[in-house]
Amino acid sequence: MWPSGGLHVVDVRDVAAVHAAVFALPAKPGRYLVPGRFVDGATMFATLRGLTGRRLPCLIVPSAAMLPLSRTMSAVQRVTPFHLPVDHEGVVFVDAATRCDDSRARDELGVAPRALTETYGDTIRWLHRTGRLTARQAGAAVRR
Repeated sequence: MWPSGGLHVVDVRDVAAVHAAVFALPAKPGRYLVPGRFVDGATMFATLRGLTGRRLPCLIVPSAAMLPLSRTMSAVQRVTPFHLPVDHEGVVFVDAATRCDDSRARDELGVAPRALTETYGDTIRWLHRTGRLTARQAGAAVRR
């Protein structure tokens, strides 16, 4: 299950590119939002399926239906010695479905977001390489 909504996904290498570009400029006041992509659950799971070659079933559930359950699970998590696969803050965050205007960084700094497949693919391979995902979990992403 995944809540409806979405989030701004950013690659850490793009964060570094924005920092490098800002440090190369003359000092001036202002802020930049790192370029990224708005990703909803359907897009995220479709991308992960494509990279791993795995089924990865997912049911997108209205966030309003998940909020009471997630609040309860977060309370239970405080006394449970193992990790539960949901937390209230995450559901609230995805439910907000915040769209971000990162055009200033794109226009002034020339930084554009990497392809979602590159960000997710490299993340899957890193998780596998560091032992956080098995070869089976990483699927085709580590066989390329």
